[in-house]
Amino acid sequence: MKENKKQLLTGHQVVVQACIDAGATQMFGYPITPGTEILSGWIRRAESEPELDLKYLQTEDEIAAGFAVCGAIMAGEKTFTATAGPGTVLMQDAMGMADGMRLPFVAIVAQRGGPSSGTVIYSQQEVNLAIHGGNGEGLRIVYSPSTVEELYRLTRRTFNAAWKYRFPSVLLTDGYLLKTKQDVVLDFMGENVEAKPLVSEHTQKNIRNIYTFEQELMDELENQLADFTELSKDVIEFESYKTEGAQELIIAHGIVGAAANDSIDEL
Repeated sequence: MKENKKQLLTGHQVVVQACIDAGATQMFGYPITPGTEILSGWIRRAESEPELDLKYLQTEDEIAAGFAVCGAIMAGEKTFTATAGPGTVLMQDAMGMADGMRLPFVAIVAQRGGPSSGTVIYSQQEVNLAIHGGNGEGLRIVYSPSTVEELYRLTRRTFNAAWKYRFPSVLLTDGYLLKTKQDVVLDFMGENVEAKPLVSEHTQKNIRNIYTFEQELMDELENQLADFTELSKDVIEFESYKTEGAQELIIAHGIVGAAANDSIDEL
């Protein structure tokens, strides 16, 4: 697939293409609605286009997928996972380790509200989990696209932010957007941030995520917060729509943001 050419694609297909274009080489995941098609789509591309040299592993569960991503990242592979709902909950242990070690962990989260089967079409019930999950001390970059074309651009940006700043990064979407099929132009400004090994097989390096003393942990958290505050100037983005002279303001993200724009037009 080529950029800048109109194509008829689903959101799932757009995400898979964005991951390939971002330079991702591996995916670890476990099937879960409504994100399964990202895993199956990646496998389909890997098997039908061997020249892409894409690797994948369907793990026994989301816990294993998350830790496999952490290991591959430390070896310098640009890898990712995709999950939803209960899978996002299970993956918080691995993401918590990525928080502490500042690994460029990339997760595509197809939100799924409620316990067990939950709401699998459209949902915004994993926002706090994406931002504040884990052990409560992590700092994460989270993007929430509202259109299929934004799915592409922000997936690319999620990888770049993760590897440039070394904070876990999440692309937060839902089944409604992923299952939408429409004409899209896959467009992204900028180059990929290169992935590099965080450890070497020739030397020993301990990337700490455990601290014996509270002061040690406090010092590390203050350093991370300072870095996160500085990078926020570059990664934060939003759009304003017909806000000039407004008496009431609607604040929304994701697919609800697109719906809010349509509602404002009707009003």
